[in-house]
Amino acid sequence: MNRPSLPELTLQDGDLFGAAMLIPAFASDLSTWTVTIHKHGLLTQTVLISQPPTFEGHIATLRQHVPAKQLENLKRIVHDDFMLTFSDFPSIAMTDQQTTRLVVRMHGKTNVIDAYGAHAIAMLGTDADRKKAEKYCRLWDAIVDLAPFTPYTD
Repeated sequence: MNRPSLPELTLQDGDLFGAAMLIPAFASDLSTWTVTIHKHGLLTQTVLISQPPTFEGHIATLRQHVPAKQLENLKRIVHDDFMLTFSDFPSIAMTDQQTTRLVVRMHGKTNVIDAYGAHAIAMLGTDADRKKAEKYCRLWDAIVDLAPFTPYTD
């Protein structure tokens, strides 16, 4: 039996933001997901659910509206933290961390940022790496806070 897989995170016409949990950290919930947020506020989250006890791998699509104030907050984070020119995420010598991706499209530019262990680097990295990871985490956390999927916890 073939296990389903998530499609690649891509922004469609009008989408401003994308986020993806590519590989979860060591945790009970092994679900992966993608989120896109359209300029009119439609958030779409597609989740490959892989939770205890069966870890079966069903795909679910969840949608909700992001209020204009929160959409403006995301845009402000991108502007304030120069996320359209963000490059080369710092690395860390740790295992069992999340691999995530952010995609931002504004002002005719698109930037894709892949990160491994973003929150760990924000806490444990060098000063320069911490600052860069904190910027990534600020946008990542703001998007995740809007997403409807709640991971399983023990």
